[in-house]
Amino acid sequence: MVSVERWRAVCTNRRVDATPKFAAVAVEVMKQATPSQGVSRLDGLRLRVRLCEGGWGGTMQRERFVRRPAAAVLPYDPQRGEILMVEQFRVGALDWRDTPWCLELIAGLADKEGEPVADLVRREAREEAGVEIGEMKRVAHYVPGPGGSNERLQVFVGRTDLGNAGGVHGVVDENEDIRVVVRPVSEVEALLRSGRVTPRELGYWDQKLAASSDSIERLRDGYLQRLKARWLEAMALLAPEIKGGLVLQSGRREGESYLDALARSREEDLRRGFTHTGFHRAELKITAGGSLARDRVSRGQAKIMAYGLVLAQLPLIQEAGKVCTLLVDDLGSELDQTHRATLLGFLAAGSHQTLITAVDREHLDPAIDEHKGAAARMFHVEHGRVQRISDDP
Repeated sequence: MVSVERWRAVCTNRRVDATPKFAAVAVEVMKQATPSQGVSRLDGLRLRVRLCEGGWGGTMQRERFVRRPAAAVLPYDPQRGEILMVEQFRVGALDWRDTPWCLELIAGLADKEGEPVADLVRREAREEAGVEIGEMKRVAHYVPGPGGSNERLQVFVGRTDLGNAGGVHGVVDENEDIRVVVRPVSEVEALLRSGRVTPRELGYWDQKLAASSDSIERLRDGYLQRLKARWLEAMALLAPEIKGGLVLQSGRREGESYLDALARSREEDLRRGFTHTGFHRAELKITAGGSLARDRVSRGQAKIMAYGLVLAQLPLIQEAGKVCTLLVDDLGSELDQTHRATLLGFLAAGSHQTLITAVDREHLDPAIDEHKGAAARMFHVEHGRVQRISDDP
């Protein structure tokens, strides 16, 4: 737990020197073992390190994956405005997504300690893509996973001729099966943004989305039945002359499963760049007299129906053990005196706090007088000044 004093120090001195405080001598390795050795090796370490506030920390057990230096290159043909990438199987991606075949830069490890990085890059380009790299520029040098690996990766962009690039390459003795992919530079941003979704990957995610859609739709249906009953009760008090209903329209055709709907709309989804079938496309429709309320009722009636929908949720919120504050803006707008008084009576009968605004005081006075037993107070706000204009009940 961070002490109050330390937290205050951090907050008051945000400009901290970013230079590492310690060097390698601040690590004491008590024991090191190598339980696995192959092309790479796995070290087991027992160690402790210096603490920022002084002294030594406790003993730690850590594993370190030790690899030879690595380098990657993005072949670039400035004459054609194209880049080259490779696709191959990666065992580390087995549990990552639907396919462990990855689209990536040409990359590899040094064949031996001390191999010049330029030789490493050009050798890998010939083996994996059959291209020769000319002038190169290093664009990055970093440690990808310092939490458990010592691998150091240098990344280059290399000039080349991609006129005849293509096909499948790789070292047969290493069971490599590497497909060359050449793309215009203009597509780089789209590739990074989209992740180059394949039909196979879409099928996997469609199954996930369909299962989630079915589950969420069942939950919505259950809640809607409870909400609808409360809404009809509220409408019977607020505006009994309106015969309304609530209908949840799913994001698919009637009788169609979500999985079938996603398959049907896939080409359109790819063209538009988003999924327009699923639970996220469902809509709650309010009806009046069997038609959509927006096409049938007046603005005042629409406002009452909206109030009813909000008020219907209050008992459901209370059943969940929660409380809320209602904000009612411009109460008098679109409502006659009868409906205003009915609505205020409904609000006064509840146990929740309600904040109401109105342009004209006359819209509130009759109702406030009628419900003097309620804990109501009135204020006049003008040009940022607040004046109390009613006494405590």
